[in-house]
Amino acid sequence: MEVLNTQVTDQITIVEYDPSYAARVAEMWNKSQDGWGGGNTIMTAEQVLKQEANSANLHLYLALDGEQVVGYCSLGEYREDEGALYIPLLNVRGDYHGKKIGKKLVRKALQKAIDLKWPRLDLYTWPGNTKAVPLYKKCGFFWEDRDDTTHLMNFMPSVLQTEVVQDYFADGHWYENSTRRIETVPDGKKENDFHFYEYSWKHDTLGNLKMEFERFGRGLRSIETDDYKITATVENFNLVFGSDYTVQYHITNKSGKPLTVEMEGMNDKNVQFASSRKVSVQQEECVKVPFTVNPITEEQSVWRTHPAVKSLLTINGKKAEFKVGIRPKYPVKLDCTLPEHLSFIGKSYSLYLNFENNFNEEVKFNVELPQSELVQIDNHSISVVLAPKSKQSVPVPFTLLKHGFYSADLQITATKQDDSRVHFTKRIGTALKGIGAKSTGECDAFYHVYNGQYQLKLDKFNNWIIPGKADVDYKMAFMVPKLGKPFSEEISRLRPEKIEPLMNEGYAGFRATFQSQAFLGLQLATIVKLYSEGLVEQHYEVTNMSEAESTDEVWLNSPIMCRMLDRAVLPYDGKYMELNDSMGSFLTYWNNNKLTENWIFLRGQNNPRGISWPIDEKVHFSNWFMYFEHHFGKLAAQQTVATKPVTLTIGAFGEWQSFREYAMQKNDKPSLSLTNHMTLSVNNGNPFVSGNHIKAVAQDYKSSFFNGFIEMKLNDEILQSHLFASEEELRSAEFDVQVPNDKGVHVLTAKMNLDSIDITRQSAAFIVKDLPVQFEKTVKDDLEVLCVDNGEIAISASAQFAPTLFSLQYNKHEWMDSSFPKPAPKSWWNPWFGGIAGLVEGTSLNSLLKEKTTVGFVEKEDDKGNVWKGIKVSTSYEKHETFKGLDIHQYFLLLPGVPVLCHTTEIEQNTGSYLNGKNFYTGCFLKPGPELTKSWGSFQSESGEWAMVYGGKGEQEMTIDRSVVYGSDNHESLLQVVANQNLTSLDSYINLEVMELGYSEKLSLAHGAAHVTSPVFYVFNDKVIPDTALEDLKKVRFV
Repeated sequence: MEVLNTQVTDQITIVEYDPSYAARVAEMWNKSQDGWGGGNTIMTAEQVLKQEANSANLHLYLALDGEQVVGYCSLGEYREDEGALYIPLLNVRGDYHGKKIGKKLVRKALQKAIDLKWPRLDLYTWPGNTKAVPLYKKCGFFWEDRDDTTHLMNFMPSVLQTEVVQDYFADGHWYENSTRRIETVPDGKKENDFHFYEYSWKHDTLGNLKMEFERFGRGLRSIETDDYKITATVENFNLVFGSDYTVQYHITNKSGKPLTVEMEGMNDKNVQFASSRKVSVQQEECVKVPFTVNPITEEQSVWRTHPAVKSLLTINGKKAEFKVGIRPKYPVKLDCTLPEHLSFIGKSYSLYLNFENNFNEEVKFNVELPQSELVQIDNHSISVVLAPKSKQSVPVPFTLLKHGFYSADLQITATKQDDSRVHFTKRIGTALKGIGAKSTGECDAFYHVYNGQYQLKLDKFNNWIIPGKADVDYKMAFMVPKLGKPFSEEISRLRPEKIEPLMNEGYAGFRATFQSQAFLGLQLATIVKLYSEGLVEQHYEVTNMSEAESTDEVWLNSPIMCRMLDRAVLPYDGKYMELNDSMGSFLTYWNNNKLTENWIFLRGQNNPRGISWPIDEKVHFSNWFMYFEHHFGKLAAQQTVATKPVTLTIGAFGEWQSFREYAMQKNDKPSLSLTNHMTLSVNNGNPFVSGNHIKAVAQDYKSSFFNGFIEMKLNDEILQSHLFASEEELRSAEFDVQVPNDKGVHVLTAKMNLDSIDITRQSAAFIVKDLPVQFEKTVKDDLEVLCVDNGEIAISASAQFAPTLFSLQYNKHEWMDSSFPKPAPKSWWNPWFGGIAGLVEGTSLNSLLKEKTTVGFVEKEDDKGNVWKGIKVSTSYEKHETFKGLDIHQYFLLLPGVPVLCHTTEIEQNTGSYLNGKNFYTGCFLKPGPELTKSWGSFQSESGEWAMVYGGKGEQEMTIDRSVVYGSDNHESLLQVVANQNLTSLDSYINLEVMELGYSEKLSLAHGAAHVTSPVFYVFNDKVIPDTALEDLKKVRFV
């Protein structure tokens, strides 16, 4: 056993994980953030228990320093390839780097691979991991030279299982005796497109040994000792199928000692190699042996072990298996491209056939395209002459007869320079997509499903199912399911035994069936349906195909890739949490146990996505995917069990509210206010504060702790500053601040510099003053008028005039445009009475005036405990034929000294009918200044830009995306209208005569039901309040 140098290393022990270590593993991950790009997410023992229980690890090794877990190394079967174990995850706590703990863990995993007789151990890392790469190489790994990934392969298990060299390693010192040169660059020497990796050792008594492995066949191709050298060489790496080739064994006797070598060919995949040779070598021999490359059915993947020229060598009675990988090729690489996303019947298009000559000589290719009911092709015969290794794209004009999946088995003849010919078939496939058209089909790489503009692909490489629109992407995808326990990732390497297309009036899809090898007798089917609206529904079926009950209980883990919660909305901890940017978008920031409903919606930039699952099931989060765990118990003979469907929206729903209704399968319309994942709130969420002492709370709802500082500011003045460390385990912080008495509205700003994030959050506080609200009944123009004054705002209404608030004064200036004391025609309206008034869709101002209206003083408490005082305007429909029995109660409410008018409406529905989807619309006619041409409205777009529209100069109608502010060039006061726009739609209309603000809600009420609209607030100030500072105000409700 190797003696390690440092005292810390000597006290490190390696143990195998069991659930008792979960809390200590979680602590290790929480202290390892810097080694994985930084961050401050929190791992819990519960998460560790769940993740490890659902992993496909065969073994998990932990490094212990006393009772602390300081290192982690998992070991599993390699899912991307055959014949290898791999290390999915290796970690050493940052404060333990440089203490050889990583080496101990890697060598432990390597020894287990050797003990289990696996030929190879693989792992992945990243190119910048320069500290670890030398460690890996010293432990026997080679860095594969690739652009798409950083993949390392270790052939030491094969080395130590090779009989002819086992005596050399009998003392176990292969690590110490290595003379391999270690560099932090990809490995391998290249010869004729082959890549070779070389081990070398020097033994005190046994001398030198070199062993060379070929990259793609993953096998030994050369052995060199002080006595001999044997090397296998294939004439070329890229070999066109259908021909014979040669492998050469170059044998050198370096010592003159007797050397007998027997070579027995072995078939491997599509390489036929059955020849045998036996030679006695005195000095040097070159033995050439033929082999045949038979046809293939698909292109070879760089991710997978290639077919190899494989032979068993017996060297002086001891065996060694040689494998030299090749890349078998079609005579011509051929695929097709159809550029159009949608096609139209009767129109002409071009299908492009893309040729690449795989021969080392000029070849003529003749292609015959078969007849098809989908397309009319004028010329079915194509001929192209290609120089060696050259490419050419040939357009094939056609007229579309019918939408569908065009699939053709092309009959191809390749004529070489000597007039010899190779005949073969190559399948091509492409979709001819159209609105309302459904199709399924297959090409070399995928099984396809199309429905209208949407599509699915089952990737033949790993059996992932990827949805998309014009093309697929990997924002969300169904990953490979795992049967268990223990869970196996075998499905990623299996091909479906059969794929059955599913066609229904509403959907297109398929059923893919797999026969498990890890759990004999179990059959797994994945059923996926694609709806034309852009909805994907997927579930699994597991069948016990045997004639006896399953020996063990059956589990299924079904993962779904979701790398980022892109501008997500998720029901979390009793709130509807929103992410407006990329911060907090990793799943590790969120605790799946806090999800309160069965859906997540990703608003994205321009392509909304969402996932929903059965309401009685639980979703679990991992690093970059989520998963479901199904426990079926033991299955009886021939029994089939099924999961409930999981649904993805890839375009069916444009906003989260409608997707929520679909997922919950109910239209309950709860309070749908959104909460940012990082907030600043005052007074426990109540924006109305008595006095000038304010308690402000900065809150992070994610699974992360504050680490950095937070400044609390008013304007540019820093009121308080706190420094936080993650060890304090704080997600919220309170600030008790004092603000001046000179203003009714203050906007607090929290500047949060936490780890790598530097953001600001704002919250508005409205100061409630200690003064009475004045009530007055008076007579104006012979009409009884009720007035309420809170010291900042005065409002007036009269039942004898109209069911409206006809006067709204701030700082003695009138902001309402009204015809008081009597209705009169104006612009498009006759009658018109202005002010603020609401009516139900299907009624008019004229019919509203015919009904009975009463006006009274009122007190009303909101859900934050604020007691508002103001005017109640009630209208009872008694004459309207359709809406008789409907009562409308409008509340215009004030708080003492607060420059805010609150307007909400209660609708009591006693019409005897169901009120279905009726719009309740409120119109507010404004007069910001004495001159309409100097009065204006300023409107904020979704992107934050402002546009100002003046009155009296033309006609403009706007939908309000975010904020709206009204003002006048004659004074500095501003009126900002604030509403929860998840519930209330805002618009504005301005012309030569009027300036109107409108807001509306949809009503769906049964007879006997009542509804209170989401309040709209008229906020007066001398500057615009950022809409992000008004979130608490928007959440105020009345019942």
